[in-house]
Amino acid sequence: MATRRDGGRRREGLTAEENSGGDWLSTLPDEILHNVLSFLPAHEAVRTCLLSRRWRNLWRSAPVLRIRHRWVGVERFNKFVNNLLLLRDPVPLDELEFQTYTYWPTKMPRPCIYEVKYAELWIRHALMCKARVLRVLVQSEHLAPLELSMPLISKHLTTLQLRSVKLDNHALDFSNCPVLEDLQMNCLEDLELESCKISTDKMVSQSLKHLCVTRCNFEMSTRISVPGLISLRLDDNYGSIPLLESMPLLVTASVKFGTFSWGCWKCIYHPGTCVRCDGDPDGDGGVKCKFFRGLSNAANLELVAEAGMCILKQDLTWCPHIQQTLLLDGWVVGHNFHALGCFLQQTPILEKLTLQLCKGHEDVVEIEESSSSMGQLVRFENLERVEVGCLRNDEWVQKVFKILNTCGVSPDKITIQSEKFRDQADD
Repeated sequence: MATRRDGGRRREGLTAEENSGGDWLSTLPDEILHNVLSFLPAHEAVRTCLLSRRWRNLWRSAPVLRIRHRWVGVERFNKFVNNLLLLRDPVPLDELEFQTYTYWPTKMPRPCIYEVKYAELWIRHALMCKARVLRVLVQSEHLAPLELSMPLISKHLTTLQLRSVKLDNHALDFSNCPVLEDLQMNCLEDLELESCKISTDKMVSQSLKHLCVTRCNFEMSTRISVPGLISLRLDDNYGSIPLLESMPLLVTASVKFGTFSWGCWKCIYHPGTCVRCDGDPDGDGGVKCKFFRGLSNAANLELVAEAGMCILKQDLTWCPHIQQTLLLDGWVVGHNFHALGCFLQQTPILEKLTLQLCKGHEDVVEIEESSSSMGQLVRFENLERVEVGCLRNDEWVQKVFKILNTCGVSPDKITIQSEKFRDQADD
């Protein structure tokens, strides 16, 4: 009998040969097995409890949860996530990612919206578990996105990613997230989904270093106050153009204005009278905040837009002082040559200039009339390379070449690529 008890103890051990006949994976430390579980969706990680006694409770202390909506209905999905979080061990959570959706069933006799009604509760639970990374990825098909109004409070959160989420004043005040460094708000480009909606007059963070806002809807002129920002990307957003406060540490900025972007209407029709954009005209020391002013310290800047310069023409006096690389789309060059002059006057130490021209011969007359002012522009001492991309127009190419020569740019530093030249090369 003693021998049989000893044999039973050996079978309950963790040695591969004795316990599972060659299950070497189960002999690994918990840290490695937790790392394996971190790559699995949460419902698959839970199913590993059926593998063996060794795996029975490992999922309860996994530091990463990736919750994916793979259920027949929202009710079952809500029940699974609630039970998952309740049964999990009270240990720190490194990352929570949940992908879900709200949708409008087309076969319902009358409108009925299925919602993930516990989203804020799940987020609050993750923050209480000291989550460092939080990803809320919603697919909202033809409906309003998931609304979040709760303030985020965490001393551990460093990365936040949001998709198809509507945020108000409380949700975009990150004053209580002192170590938050990376914020991403976006929408999937290849799906017909609702974008993130920013419905607040101010976004605040003293710690944020990287901000990426892509295909989002600014429902009002949101003032962005992120003085520690290093990189900024605003890509193809629509609605009101945000107002940028000073960002003295900014290194790289990429901005693409969408077709349906607009600036402050009061500034467009009555420049200099908007207290919000220009501060108090009587000089009470109010914070001044315009778009280009916030980019004034960027070393590398890329500006692209599908709309005209009328959006930001009132802001040209605050063109950025670019130090290394500058890319300007045709909306700057083709529609208003004075705008290009404003940029060039602020970039005497520029190293690389790229011009992407979207207009052809219809703008040549305007450039020819403006070329007399080129003598007022600075001469580039450090400029190493100029790249110009334009349409197939010989006269247009010659005008641009002449303008750059006026700025002191030698011909050997200029590369002009037009559709005509590319077509000839292909032939």
